[in-house]
Amino acid sequence: MLYAFFGNMEKIYDVVIVGGGASGLLAGIILKKKNRKLDILILEKKGKLASKLLVTGNGKCNITNVNAEGYSEIERVMKDLGIGFRTDSEGRCYPLDGNAATVTETLKKHVSSLGIAVRTGFHVEDVEKDNEYVLTSEKKEIRARNVVFATGGKSYPDLGTTGDGYVMLRKLGHNIVTLIPALVPVTVKEDLTDFKGIRQKGTVSLCMDGVKIREEKGEVQFRPDALSGICVMNLSLDIRRGHDCVIEMDFRNEVLSPKLSCDTYTFTVTGLKGWKEAQVTAGGVDLSEVDMRTMESKLHKGIYILGETLDLQGLCGGYNLSHAWLSAIRFGENFEIQNQ
Repeated sequence: MLYAFFGNMEKIYDVVIVGGGASGLLAGIILKKKNRKLDILILEKKGKLASKLLVTGNGKCNITNVNAEGYSEIERVMKDLGIGFRTDSEGRCYPLDGNAATVTETLKKHVSSLGIAVRTGFHVEDVEKDNEYVLTSEKKEIRARNVVFATGGKSYPDLGTTGDGYVMLRKLGHNIVTLIPALVPVTVKEDLTDFKGIRQKGTVSLCMDGVKIREEKGEVQFRPDALSGICVMNLSLDIRRGHDCVIEMDFRNEVLSPKLSCDTYTFTVTGLKGWKEAQVTAGGVDLSEVDMRTMESKLHKGIYILGETLDLQGLCGGYNLSHAWLSAIRFGENFEIQNQ
C-alpha cells in the first residue's frame, strides 16, 4: 500500500476522499483509472482500510443483488477489477472466488497499483472552504480542490462509522434527515424469555397505527431481549417513534417449532436495538441536495457525497452495499476535470 508523506502541508490535492471504505476505495479507483494525472488522497480514520466491508455478510460479502438498482453497472465494474459473482436463489451475489477479505484486498491492490495516496489513522474533524477546501485534523491541514465524503453512517461505530460526516456536512449547510438505526433487531413489550433460541420460518407483518405497511417472509430469530432475523430487520426500516407499531407473525404454512404453542403471534414494538447492532443508518443527507448523476452537492461545487452518508436505505440482501458501489461509480465516471 502506498502511503502519502505529509512533509509539505501546502500541497493541494485534486481530490481528497474522506473514508476508506467500500464507496471511498471504489471511487478513488474509478476516478484514477479515468484521469491518471489526478492527484488523489484517501483518508481513513481507523488504522486499516475497509473495516466494515470485511464483516459484510458475516465475512462472506453479500456484494450486491441482481435486483438492485444499477446491478449491471456494478457487475461491469467489479468484473473489470477481477471480482466475479456467484448468485443464490434469492438474487444475492457473493464473490465468485473468495470472501469479504478477498474483495478488500483486491480493492487495496488496485489503489496501490494506481498510485493513489492513502493515509490511515487520520481523523478529519472539519472541512472548510478557503480558496480551496481545507481539511483539518489535530491541528494538521490538508488542502483539496474537491472533497468526497465517503464517511459512512453510524452503524458499526466500533469500526469507525460514528457519524462524523453528518456533523461536517451539516456545518456546510446540508439538511440531515433524522438518523435512526436500521436493519436492526426489534424490542417488544412482551416477555421473550420462553422464546429464547427459537428459529421459525413464516410471514411477518408490521402494522403502524392499525395499518399494515410491510410484509416479509423468512426466519424469525427469537432472542431474550429482541426479535431478530432478516425478515424482522427489514421491518425495522419502517418503525418510527410516536406511532403504535405491532409485529404480526403467521406460521400456519410452515412446520411449527415444537417449542411454540401457537401458529400466530402479535408483539407490541417498544423500540430498536442500538447502533452497535444496526447494519445500516436510516436518514442522512437530504437527497434533494445532491445531484444523483454525479453525486455532487447542489450547495457546494467540488463537494461529493457517497454511500450511507446519504438518506438512502435498502433491505437486507446486498442492496445497501450496492448503493455504496453505485454512488462511487456515478461519481468516478462522471467527474469532470474542470471541477478542479
